[in-house]
Amino acid sequence: MLLVLLVLLPVYGPIMGPLEGAIFPVTSRVTIIDPQTDDDGHMRFRFNYEKIRFCEFIGVRLDIAGKTVGFQIDGDSPIYTRPIGGQVSRIFDAETATLDGAEMWFYHRCNSMWVTVTKVLG
Repeated sequence: MLLVLLVLLPVYGPIMGPLEGAIFPVTSRVTIIDPQTDDDGHMRFRFNYEKIRFCEFIGVRLDIAGKTVGFQIDGDSPIYTRPIGGQVSRIFDAETATLDGAEMWFYHRCNSMWVTVTKVLG
């Protein structure tokens, strides 16, 4: 069985991360809190969510209307893997004036074969 999995991994590997994230999400959906537009026309916001499984955090992607939006995260400390339980993010400073039509994904390493992708907004 393991040999079959290893042979099929190159074929099915790209869909495994989003599939695992849909069936066994690492986090709950996010709830945006404190959204504000600053003087530069950037949207500043925080969000809360529940971390369900312990996996190593890799990154975040934010899209608005199908286009990836750049953002900065306030604070000097690096982004880190959070423990299981309720979480509140640091402030995100996104290069957009609105979050209408926003989609967000979290990327985690839950195993050594693929990156788990959890859609958390949109």
